[in-house]
Amino acid sequence: MVSSGLEKGFSMIWAIVKLNFIFITFTLLGGLFLGIGPAFQTISDLVQINELGYRETTWKLAFERWKVNFIKGNLYFYLFFSIQIVIFYNLYLSSSLQGLIWMIIDFILLFAVLLLTVGYLYVLMNESTYELSFINLFKLSFISIFLNFTVFLKIIVGLTGIILFTLSMKGLILFGSFSLIILWMSFASKKNREWIDGKLTYEN
Repeated sequence: MVSSGLEKGFSMIWAIVKLNFIFITFTLLGGLFLGIGPAFQTISDLVQINELGYRETTWKLAFERWKVNFIKGNLYFYLFFSIQIVIFYNLYLSSSLQGLIWMIIDFILLFAVLLLTVGYLYVLMNESTYELSFINLFKLSFISIFLNFTVFLKIIVGLTGIILFTLSMKGLILFGSFSLIILWMSFASKKNREWIDGKLTYEN
């Protein structure tokens, strides 16, 4: 019983590490700037296909998914990234101003950043799960954010924990940070995605 539990634990850890190595490898393969988006989409695909099955998550499968995801992965990533850059710039400008109205604006801008971050992760999950047009993919991802506020908070708390843990242990960037982000998103959003699956099944 104990040995079985240990084996399962080591398998989960190795799956997390392997997914993170895949992310880093394909990010570098894309020259960093053209690799991040496809790499995120690729490990999202692998998690949806094999969950934490490290044996089924092969480098050959990962490379095939990366090639398929190259264009759309970059499109999704830089669409959200460019909007966030604009918001962060406005946040920087407004943070130097005093007054209640500017505090409210800062809060709105920060909330917008959180919405965009979660929205991007939902785009990854939904792209990995459904065959949707560009517009419908973004519509579904936007709707998913507001389906359940508790799920939204769970996602934010988990992502914050991963970031803080990474800041305290820099080696996690190499061994787990990026895969943990995708795995946490998959776990935390499961309730919403199951509800959507039920609706789609009922409509079909």
